Amino acid sequence: ELAAEPAATLPPRARAESAEPGRGAAHLLVGSMEMAANRRLLARHGVTAVLNCSQEEAGADERERAGYDDTGRSCAEFFAGGGQGLAPCAYLRLPADDDPEYPLVARHAAAAHAFIGEARAAGGVCFVHCRAGRNRSVALCAAHLVMSGTHSLARAISTVFSCRPQCLSNEGFIHQLVELARTHDQLCPTGAEISVRHMRCGEATLLGGWHYAEFHGRDVATRVRDYSTQSGDGSIPAILVASVGDWVAGSVSIKVDDSKGQRPELTPWLASLFVHPAMRRRGAA
Repeated sequence: ELAAEPAATLPPRARAESAEPGRGAAHLLVGSMEMAANRRLLARHGVTAVLNCSQEEAGADERERAGYDDTGRSCAEFFAGGGQGLAPCAYLRLPADDDPEYPLVARHAAAAHAFIGEARAAGGVCFVHCRAGRNRSVALCAAHLVMSGTHSLARAISTVFSCRPQCLSNEGFIHQLVELARTHDQLCPTGAEISVRHMRCGEATLLGGWHYAEFHGRDVATRVRDYSTQSGDGSIPAILVASVGDWVAGSVSIKVDDSKGQRPELTPWLASLFVHPAMRRRGAA
């Protein structure tokens, strides 16, 4: 399994972050605390419930009382009366730490799943947010989709990645989601959702961080520079990417020679095979 690395060592996603919340399903939105404070934005998307997992466990009560604005209202009071076009919303706070060692899934997934499910059953829309809308909120949304039985983990990650492309840099949360999906038999059908293609513009940054965490050796910046020069026109060297929808599930390098000149008659070579933990033992390699 991929060793968990601190989120700060992994590079950001290449694509720009949207100013709109991402839609994981008809009843499910995910985004940042800044979006949560924008009641007009939430009203436009028909939000009826808000799940806040932005406050760390240490000092959560103080942050909760600080609310979303400068009026002194708590977060719950901010939504209780609605306003600015937003109807009164149900509200739940699940204080969580954005740390690879934090047991987010074990501690909060069941409560989040139930709260989101209540909004769905009532015909409403639940907005899930953390501070930046990248790790805690996205992981709990993916957990909900898996626990609902509607999405394999691969499909769930593909869904949230397509709407929040900078998400899930916390490898600890990914490991927890993998274990959750195994428990629910919701990883990925072997080979069924996987396609293979050349690396696209911007994906060198993502792969550089993943490969450094897995293989070490060359630093991230050197890897990104090298990968960015590798062609997608069929020539060698090149990188092939396994993808599930919009989500990169793994990669392999194609080189002229990876034997340091010992076997020049054998070419090309496959090297640096990497498969994301959510896709291991599912046919991606």
